[in-house]
Amino acid sequence: MAGITPRKGTERATIDCSMIVATTKEENPRSIAITSGSKIAVEPQVETTEAVKLIVKGVLKAQKPEKRTLTGHLITLTDNLTILEMIEILQGGTLVKDSDGNIVSYEPPVSGAEYEPVKFVLDVYSAQMSGSEVIGYEKITYPGCTGQPAGLNSEDNVFRATEYPISSSPASGEAPYKIEYVKELPVVEQVIGTLSVTSAAGTAAGKTKLTVTPAKAISNSYKFKTGVSVSIPAYDEVCADDFTAWNGTEEVSAANGNKILVVELDSEYKAKKAGIADVIAMA
Repeated sequence: MAGITPRKGTERATIDCSMIVATTKEENPRSIAITSGSKIAVEPQVETTEAVKLIVKGVLKAQKPEKRTLTGHLITLTDNLTILEMIEILQGGTLVKDSDGNIVSYEPPVSGAEYEPVKFVLDVYSAQMSGSEVIGYEKITYPGCTGQPAGLNSEDNVFRATEYPISSSPASGEAPYKIEYVKELPVVEQVIGTLSVTSAAGTAAGKTKLTVTPAKAISNSYKFKTGVSVSIPAYDEVCADDFTAWNGTEEVSAANGNKILVVELDSEYKAKKAGIADVIAMA
């Protein structure tokens, strides 16, 4: 190929496991974003058809070369946290949440039960760097994914790193993966944090003493609202006029049998955490 001048290829500096998004192929799809993943290992699954050789008296007369077919990928995602919603997608089972959306329990399918794997698409995002700046993200999409059971190991003085095993097997005529380049990561729906609120009789009539855990961030503040029925606000919902400021220690006025809602707010009065208790007040 004399006379052809080589052209420099497009160079991209890629780093980090920035975000993983699993979106199920169900009638009512679920989409789980993982931002705590530290590593994703991808092993191509290749089927090899052996070469056919015609050798006569030790001399190679003809040969049909071997063929290799990429059939999918075996993917192992290592996560610094344990996300039970992801495990539920990978291996099925039952995830139980209370009325506030907190996970109460999880049970995998019973031993010996046949499980129909949930199919999902896996999007893997890695940061693109130019100098010291992030200029965008590489997005690799793996189709036809199904999960395998995940082991939950524990060790003294070591935080668990959970491994999620995933098989990607594209359909006939479907590419085994697709690479795209995007400017931003997907917007992830934020879920309001949980406060544990308890109410005990105060030292004066009509007063209740509240205990709230965990403690609020130093720059945040508390507000409360009480009534026959109260509702947890959405994450970042502004809680202003219909709430009362609370310093976290003083007893507050509330009626026995009512509900009391305590919300942790940032400097713009946007809700970050919340919890509800049944009021117990001094008679």
